[in-house]
Amino acid sequence: MDQSRLQKTFSTVHLVYHRNKNQHGKTAWWKWLSILRRSLLKLLLLHPAEKNKKRQIMLISKYLHTQVIPNAYVAFSTVVADGQFSTLGTVLLAALAQTKKIILPLPQPKPNHSEINQLPPSSITTKTNDADDDFGTPIRRAPEHDAVELPKINEQPAEPKKVKKSKAKKKKSANAIDDIFNALR
Repeated sequence: MDQSRLQKTFSTVHLVYHRNKNQHGKTAWWKWLSILRRSLLKLLLLHPAEKNKKRQIMLISKYLHTQVIPNAYVAFSTVVADGQFSTLGTVLLAALAQTKKIILPLPQPKPNHSEINQLPPSSITTKTNDADDDFGTPIRRAPEHDAVELPKINEQPAEPKKVKKSKAKKKKSANAIDDIFNALR
């Protein structure tokens, strides 16, 4: 694990964290930024030269790789998609990508295909529908009835209503200020 790259990434994440804490501290994605920052700090404080620290580094790296990075990616993507703080979201996604690149050289256990080959074919079964499965109780529909006719209502009123005409508004008399601004027209 490259300590200098880890230091740069942590520095970026920490600056974003410190600068935006008051404004975004209550948002849903802030939780993942906080977890990412704490995990990077733990990795930074552990020195890989010590033998017992390598196991802790591997555990933190695995936790970052399996839990934090996928969930943080979803959370930070919503910041970009929201549009209002898209530059902040882009910086967060870039820091997340750098983190993944730093911790990626994890020794992955190779899948053991011999275990699958050792199982007899009868132990690998699939679920089938049996005739004994309970499908519930059938419900009968109520018989249909003829539609009820509603009485017709006369659509035109007996007497047309009179519409009142509004009176024209009086023009206000011009004053000295109006004279000044009328010259600008």
